[in-house]
Amino acid sequence: MRLILDSATQKSEKATELELAGVDVRYVNLIMHHKFAVIDGPLLQNVEASTGSVLTGSFNWASSAETTYDEDFLIFKNEFGMVESFQAEFNLIWSKAKDFEGPGRLDPQWSSQFDLDDLVASFRPVYFTSSNFLRTTALSEGVAGKAIIEAIDHAQVSLLIATTHFRRRDFYDALVRALQRGVRIEMLLDQQEYNGQARYNSQPMPAFLAPTNSKHLDESLAAQGAVVKYKTYSHVWAHQSAKQMHSKYMIVDQTVTYTGSFNWSGNAELKTYENLIRLESEIVADYRGNFEKIFNYGAGQFETLKNIAIASAGRKPCFFEPIALSMAELHDLQELYARGACRRIF
Repeated sequence: MRLILDSATQKSEKATELELAGVDVRYVNLIMHHKFAVIDGPLLQNVEASTGSVLTGSFNWASSAETTYDEDFLIFKNEFGMVESFQAEFNLIWSKAKDFEGPGRLDPQWSSQFDLDDLVASFRPVYFTSSNFLRTTALSEGVAGKAIIEAIDHAQVSLLIATTHFRRRDFYDALVRALQRGVRIEMLLDQQEYNGQARYNSQPMPAFLAPTNSKHLDESLAAQGAVVKYKTYSHVWAHQSAKQMHSKYMIVDQTVTYTGSFNWSGNAELKTYENLIRLESEIVADYRGNFEKIFNYGAGQFETLKNIAIASAGRKPCFFEPIALSMAELHDLQELYARGACRRIF
């Protein structure tokens, strides 16, 4: 068994325990944002990939991912292309990783006689940002971003987007082009993306919100006609108490889904190990059902939430069950906080 960890966890107690149990552990200095495992993958010849499995998605291997975050978790069984692609990615990162100092034992069968060159271009629906690290790559050349922009540019009817972050101007530009073609866009972001600078009605977009950087892309997109909501669950966002919208998927015209570990940010493209997968077939219906559920969290409960916040003024922090709020609703809630609703938690 082999395990690659982010450098932040290289000295963790669990890594030491795994080494003592005989797992060979390595770590990388770049951010390891993948969340995948290859089970019974190919060792010496690619025919072995036909019986392996891949576990992947946005799902971190942590209790919060299981109990409080919105995540997607995929299991691919006996899918040759998917297994060999993820095995190739693992082998590539393994070859660049540093060994965790400990008593782990490396099974001789892991000596890589498996020809990675045959795998890299074998399965087009999977994109790995590691390919961006092989040369000096501009953001516009990044493999995952190019795939997403191309998908947006081909959308004709609708785009349903659930992502933690929205911090890429080139994605914003592509979405504006889609709006101009008449494509309906619905986007659910995590509460931490809300900046609270303005509300939208019939007034022109304030000049200071022009998206010269990534700070106000969500507000600007709403001003252009997209329906933008935020998964909201507390007075003040804090990582320790967050119930994050942690999925990173986009449904195009109700028929194709792009998902994986890939955040909509420049760092994810150029500085982080990520994956992006293109899915078709019946599984897309599951993503549509999930989006309808999370986009309507707490439907009809906003006035009740405001009343609770007012009644709690000065006495306790405001933590509540997730609710999907529009920009105007979240602004109203922030105004209540400013007038003393709930007890401040900082």
